[in-house]
Amino acid sequence: MRARWVAIVTGVLVALAGCASTTKHKGPLVMAETAIAQAERSDARELAAVELERARRKLAEARSAVREEDYEQARRLAEQAELDAELADLKARTAQSKQALDAVRASIDRLIDALREDLNE
Repeated sequence: MRARWVAIVTGVLVALAGCASTTKHKGPLVMAETAIAQAERSDARELAAVELERARRKLAEARSAVREEDYEQARRLAEQAELDAELADLKARTAQSKQALDAVRASIDRLIDALREDLNE
């Protein structure tokens, strides 16, 4: 009876260790997925399409490396995907800020022109 109990406990521990190992390797993938989702919310599809596509491609390669149990390569690719996604996010937000700044400048120019016209009348 004791041998059976030890076998059951050992089996459970091995299963849990396998789950922990799988979860450990998925952490960088989750981080990359999160960064890609953030970039998409920042309109990177339109404003930083090259960087976003590069991040997606590297994430797909990282997933493939996990399936092949090449965890070191998977981690490197996932980290690169995360950085590419962050770059896409920053590039998109920078473009949005520039557009907003351009709109403010145009509005200021219109106000200055209107003031000049009022002063000349």
